[in-house]
Amino acid sequence: MVSEEDEPNIGLIVGLSLGIPLFLIVLGLLFYFRRQIGAFCRKEAPAKDIEFKDDNLSKVESSPSHKIESYPSGNIAQVDHRDTQMSTDADSQYEIPLPTPPPQRPPKPESYTDARPPGVSKEIIDEYNRLPKPTKKTTEASKPCNKFQNRYADVLPFEENRVKLKSGEYINASHIDGGFIATQDPQQTTEDDELFWSMVWEHQVSIIVRLSADDKNLGNKQMGCAPYLPLDRRWVFNNGIEASVKEKRQEETTHTTTTVFLEKTEGDDIGKRQVVHYHLKNWNEGNPPEPMNFLKVLKTIRERKFSSMLYENGDGNRVLVHCGAGANRSGGFIAVWKLMDDVDQNQKPNVFATVEKLRHQRMLAVQTLSMYYYVHKCIDLYVENKKIFSE
Repeated sequence: MVSEEDEPNIGLIVGLSLGIPLFLIVLGLLFYFRRQIGAFCRKEAPAKDIEFKDDNLSKVESSPSHKIESYPSGNIAQVDHRDTQMSTDADSQYEIPLPTPPPQRPPKPESYTDARPPGVSKEIIDEYNRLPKPTKKTTEASKPCNKFQNRYADVLPFEENRVKLKSGEYINASHIDGGFIATQDPQQTTEDDELFWSMVWEHQVSIIVRLSADDKNLGNKQMGCAPYLPLDRRWVFNNGIEASVKEKRQEETTHTTTTVFLEKTEGDDIGKRQVVHYHLKNWNEGNPPEPMNFLKVLKTIRERKFSSMLYENGDGNRVLVHCGAGANRSGGFIAVWKLMDDVDQNQKPNVFATVEKLRHQRMLAVQTLSMYYYVHKCIDLYVENKKIFSE
């Protein structure tokens, strides 16, 4: 017989036994829907069996977002489950936390242009303040399901010239006149590497330029550039692209050069290509290379482009440039390149007109006064030393 004093305890026990499972179910559903936040935005490709070229490797089944890595030993095939696990190794390239909303840049103070770099003239400051900030449609980039694909909420590709992939998946990248693509660094928190290499292949990129500093110099690893070079191993993606590095990397004081071999084994565009990757490893945001050193590196990259016309239809041989947001440093790099072209064609370089046009193709291109001034310094130095750079 249960006394009246025991009735509250029984109610508590019943409440807990029903409440705890219900809480766990709700928590599980919230976690599931968070993982599936982008599913309704694009059609997922069916899982495929990916077969290595090495005879010693067996077939490994992977989901559409997984890549398989082939190590030189030829005996290990590993699937990168970035969406389901996190390495406890602090130096691991697979230290991938759960997606977090893209950070919003803090607004510039009203006196932003007063904190000007040494030597900048009032004329240059006035030019910079007159640069437009176009407002154009960003339809795909602004969809809720794509927000995690944008590093910054205020740097989105305009709809009219954004880079589109055959899969229909979204990537934060913009076409720039003259055969350029400006894009953000691949993120640590999303599976950007397969989309990145799809973009390289589909849009016939022959040169990649990375302007973000070495990840080892970054305090916040999550915000650093995700590793996308297949160093010491071959990567096989579900879209049929295989990427590998077979030659020794060339290490210079200012940059590193890596040749990436690509092969497409599926679809209507199968083939083999080489892509040359340049990493200007010491270019921190707000601290660009010394102008003469930068011009020398840029001269090397331009010569590579002009000497390796890989596509007879003239449609390819694009140069892909990326940095944190794909705006400030990438915009500065492309602006100097375009101005050097003008000088080589005996045209008077116009920094304002060049950057103004860039702003209409990539949001916040050449974002800061210091970068705008840096572009001026570089092209002035190039004009002064045109004879040297022509040799």
